[in-house]
Amino acid sequence: MTGVILDPNNKEGKDVNPKQIEFYNAVMTCVGRIVSAFNLKQQGKSDPVLEDLISSDHRYFFYGGSIRGGKTYICVTIIVLLCLMFPKSRWLVVRKSFPDLERTVVETFKKILGTSPNGKWNHSQSNFYFQFKNGSRVMFMAENYTQDKNFTRFLGLEINGVLFEQIEEITEAGYDMICSRLGSWKGYSGVEPPAFVLANFNPTYSWVKKRIDDPGMKGGLPKDHYFLEALSTDNPFNSEEQWRAWQNLDPETYSRMILGEREIEVKGAFLYGFNPSRNTGYDLK
Repeated sequence: MTGVILDPNNKEGKDVNPKQIEFYNAVMTCVGRIVSAFNLKQQGKSDPVLEDLISSDHRYFFYGGSIRGGKTYICVTIIVLLCLMFPKSRWLVVRKSFPDLERTVVETFKKILGTSPNGKWNHSQSNFYFQFKNGSRVMFMAENYTQDKNFTRFLGLEINGVLFEQIEEITEAGYDMICSRLGSWKGYSGVEPPAFVLANFNPTYSWVKKRIDDPGMKGGLPKDHYFLEALSTDNPFNSEEQWRAWQNLDPETYSRMILGEREIEVKGAFLYGFNPSRNTGYDLK
């Protein structure tokens, strides 16, 4: 795992983000076991120890915490590699809205794929995907809960795995609906792709905090769930200008979004940035 894989524009030879490597290794260790077991089966062999490891391996991978921790980049890198490793597999990328998808995670995919001859884009908003030459496909869909509260767009969807981008924006019901589609695509070639969930998020007060973030920070998630905390300080590619701009954030936002502190007291969420000693007084301009 090199900086070239994580960032093709890394011409300065900076160190890679160690947390990205840790997350990558957690996912790909599970993939390696699945492929090894398949190869043994093709030879008419089996390994009970390996089978036990596979049965207890992670299937849900969560990478959450500060902004600019490198979460999206490594998740997208993994999805691309899974497409290349498992011919004719299908993977879904979901975010709250289509414009959010286009200006964030889609741009990351394009950055990683570059002018790759591995496939081509289909840019129809109703059917937006990247088709690899080996038959694998990454589909991009928005939850759009306000327009589709019954999640009809996901009924009948057939996928092997999914990447939830900024999962804190997705409704809990939407998350459960999409997870019900895992492993439903049977058109793959060769070894069956793992029914993985990859998800990233920033510190939040939504259902994600109660169901994923808090248990993840305390080691209380189900055994098939993996959690890794992300911090802005993990990422050596954050520039001095970014850090200088962050210094002007209000203390609460800085603590939560940059330092990743989960238990910031918020009195009246719509006034979370208000501090009487800072924002009240005489002769204010």
